[in-house]
Amino acid sequence: MPRRGMAQEEWDHRADGKKEAMKNKRQAHQSGFGKAVIESLTEFLDAADRGEPMTARRVKLNLAPSQFAPEDVKKIRSQLNVSQAMFAQLMAVSVKLVQAWEAGTNKPKPLACRLLDEIRVDPQGWLRRQFSRSSTMDQPFKLRQKHLIGK
Repeated sequence: MPRRGMAQEEWDHRADGKKEAMKNKRQAHQSGFGKAVIESLTEFLDAADRGEPMTARRVKLNLAPSQFAPEDVKKIRSQLNVSQAMFAQLMAVSVKLVQAWEAGTNKPKPLACRLLDEIRVDPQGWLRRQFSRSSTMDQPFKLRQKHLIGK
């Protein structure tokens, strides 16, 4: 609504001027940081739409292996239904080390814990994979393998 003593044309001209000034102010603000952000996001979305591979620069993963108490090691070995000697061969460690883990004298090192984590996920599946790698098994061992993994 025009002010007293102001013609409608003058009022409209001032309103248009204010609108133009606001538009210019927004464009000036957007031409800086905001415009750069919008351009970057637009480029990112276009690349994603094209199916281009995306790379993360920082990824936080909790990859620390679990800790294994003596009873945990025994439980995993019993789930595999193998002797300490066979378990040692499968783990690529000595029988004395397996005995030390199960007695609580030594704790499994992080690399061994990572392997124990993998075994714990699917003990029989893990055992099957180990035996499928061996092509030089003799017949008595194959019979033992058949008994162990139920094939």
